[in-house]
This record gives sequence, C-alpha cells and structure tokens, in this order.
Amino acid sequence: VVQRNGNVAVDCTDDVHPEVAYIAQLAARVVGLDIAGIDMVAQDISRPLQEQGGAIVEVNAGPGLLMHLKPAVGAPRPVGQAIAEHLFPAADDVPEGTIGRVPIVGVAGTRGTATIARVVAWLMHLGGR
Repeated sequence: VVQRNGNVAVDCTDDVHPEVAYIAQLAARVVGLDIAGIDMVAQDISRPLQEQGGAIVEVNAGPGLLMHLKPAVGAPRPVGQAIAEHLFPAADDVPEGTIGRVPIVGVAGTRGTATIARVVAWLMHLGGR
C-alpha cells in the first residue's frame, strides 16, 4: 500500500488495518478484478475506514506499479513477482522455481492448422492451462 502526497510515494503497507485490506480486496472482487489499484481517502490507514469517515474513491483495472517498486519513503515491494505468481501459480507437481512458466505450442503448415490449433487449445484447457 502506498500513500501518495503529490508526486511523493510513501510505502505504508505494514500500517494497513486488516479491515482496510479486506475492504480493498472486496472492492476489487465486486467489480470483477483479481488485480487492481484501489484509491481511498483516510486520515489514518491503521484504523478502519468506517471509524474515520474514510472511503474508496476509485478501483483501477490498470494499477501503477512504479510507486511500489521505488517509493520515496519505505521499503520497495516486489509487486511484479506477486502478480506473476498470482496469474501463473505453481501446480503441486511442478518443481519449485518454475512459477510463471507459460506453455508455448507452434503449429506450422498449410492444411488443417486451424483445426490443430483448436485441438491443442482444447487439450491445454482440459489440462488446466
């Protein structure tokens, strides 16, 4: 979580009240997003929003990441890694360190390639990919 004051980003992740974190996650889910930037107004992020008249003002489908990677104050957060791990979780039978691997299949030729591509896509779908 980053507090923005003009162009200055201050990491305040460790100060976020659990209820505030829950409400931010709920806001993203309500609009159908699993990854989102949540803009909110609060006097003190370590207290519940309702207790202080705080509110969510915007849910962004394309959140900025630079402020989390290079805050002016506070520790940088590996948000890119967290997003990749969320989008491409490791299967139970996949060795450690292979998180985020995307299967690639090439289909070449002049006849039947569309059908072959559809079959490959269906097989990957059945395999959970």
